[in-house]
Amino acid sequence: MAAEAETPTLDSPPPQSQPEKVSVSFSIWPPTQRTRDAVLSRLIETLSLRPLRALQALRPDN
Repeated sequence: MAAEAETPTLDSPPPQSQPEKVSVSFSIWPPTQRTRDAVLSRLIETLSLRPLRALQALRPDN
């Protein structure tokens, strides 16, 4: 006689070998002071360099 594999039924309890659920969380908001400083610095750099580059492109070469 062949061994039959156990099939779960509605009355059978869940298997005992389920892995534990691990709760992991992290926060991306609000940004850290370091991130705010980096964004501000990049924004200032971007806004101050573009007008200068545009003026240099329009200036005739001497």
